[in-house]
Amino acid sequence: SIGLGALVMRDTEHDAKRQLGLVAYILQGLGKLFGFQPWRFTIDTDGKQSHMRASEIAIVNAGALGVAGMRWGEHIYIDDGQIDVCIVNARSILDYIRLAWESWRGTEERDPATQYLKAKDRVVVNSRRHLPAQGDGEYIGHTPVEVQVIPAALRVITPPEK
Repeated sequence: SIGLGALVMRDTEHDAKRQLGLVAYILQGLGKLFGFQPWRFTIDTDGKQSHMRASEIAIVNAGALGVAGMRWGEHIYIDDGQIDVCIVNARSILDYIRLAWESWRGTEERDPATQYLKAKDRVVVNSRRHLPAQGDGEYIGHTPVEVQVIPAALRVITPPEK
């Protein structure tokens, strides 16, 4: 993802993460929300450009958020051969609380602060100023970020159904 979440992950001190866990991220996020304004992004999905403001852009291939019960969207599947771009334009702590509640309830797709794009080949996210990017909870760099779909690149073996 690119945006506020990546900024929080990048700036949360290692010792605070170790001592406070999730609370360290929440405290860092609350501090970043004061005076926060969404950024301008250019999002290229399979050659089609979109220009928009957002506080967070997540490029995902699975609906699960990593927190029990919370999802990016019911329409996002790991095995559908495409990537989904979740665009969040939350501007206040109330927007984030509402979005968390909607995600937990599984109704985030109806949230007015969230839009979705799909790509079968490639997504490129860019911004005028370099914004932090994170992958699976780790700071990985800054914009521009490019993600490409490589069909059938990962083979997963699971136990047989019972």
